[in-house]
Amino acid sequence: MPTDAAGVSQDDLVFPSGTIHLVSGLGSSTYSVNPHNCLFTGTQQITWETTGGTGQFTGATGRFTGTVSGRALLARDPDGNCSFTLLPPSHEVDKFTEGGTLSFGTSSAWAQRRSKALESTRLDRNVGACGRTCDWNR
Repeated sequence: MPTDAAGVSQDDLVFPSGTIHLVSGLGSSTYSVNPHNCLFTGTQQITWETTGGTGQFTGATGRFTGTVSGRALLARDPDGNCSFTLLPPSHEVDKFTEGGTLSFGTSSAWAQRRSKALESTRLDRNVGACGRTCDWNR
């Protein structure tokens, strides 16, 4: 969102039974670039705060923390230097490791739907396949 503070973003996770709203923030980071082959290696601490949702996830609350680690082969600029601005990198791999809690729902009918949904829904996130809005039903 244009009004988000630096290092903060908002995302929606879309499921058949509703949407979960998240606010994510960045923590400390480290990185290095090998100038000989332009291999970028880095890690970034992240937090995710659940700020509600729709459908089955109305009133959802939760918090996750984790780390994203990545490697990318950067392009070279016209002077032969490794470039962060020439996109996309010729190869990139990112790994997310996250943990936390998520609470949602209040009724017994909801609990039955939740039990059935959890049996058929895996909460694996393939961030490389989506941008700021992820549809996990693909």
